[in-house]
Amino acid sequence: EEKIEAYRRQQSEGIPLVSNMSFSQWANMWVETYKEGRVEAGTIRTIRTRVKKYCGFFGDVPIDNIRQADIMRFFKKHADYSTGYLRMMFADLDQIFTKAQANHLIGTNPMLGLEKPVGKKEKTVKKAYTYDQYRTAVDFAKTHVLGFAPFIMLKTGVRVSELLGLKGSDIDFENYMIHIRRTCTDSDGIKN
Repeated sequence: EEKIEAYRRQQSEGIPLVSNMSFSQWANMWVETYKEGRVEAGTIRTIRTRVKKYCGFFGDVPIDNIRQADIMRFFKKHADYSTGYLRMMFADLDQIFTKAQANHLIGTNPMLGLEKPVGKKEKTVKKAYTYDQYRTAVDFAKTHVLGFAPFIMLKTGVRVSELLGLKGSDIDFENYMIHIRRTCTDSDGIKN
């Protein structure tokens, strides 16, 4: 924040702006300043996971030295990711550079005019169970010693991460209700 304030003073006094702040420094500062306290802890972890990818590519390059071609190279390197994931990365980078410009760390935003990337299409088409397959799975889950978790998932539609977050107090047997109040994530912020 001291560096940001120094850059603001430079600009207000008409001193030419030269940013020595690296991309990594600013990207981590962006998370702390603009994300922490505004989004959930799990979302922060997933954002930080993506920011590690950006920092691994751009690293200690001064943020005002990054050009559109550099960003295009970044997306080309990650072209094997899904379109949805690439779009999240695009949105992150756009916010990082937009806020860098708003804080006078860069003169122009290198994201301006860039088209959103397109990644790989999913090879497999997700199919729903047929009713007979569903009944077979539910009937088996009822009789198997480890069948409670699959039974809950099949009957309610909860995700694995939501199932793992359940506590006994979340299940209301009297009213036949399950309250989803939390999810489980691994140490990298990726939902199980």
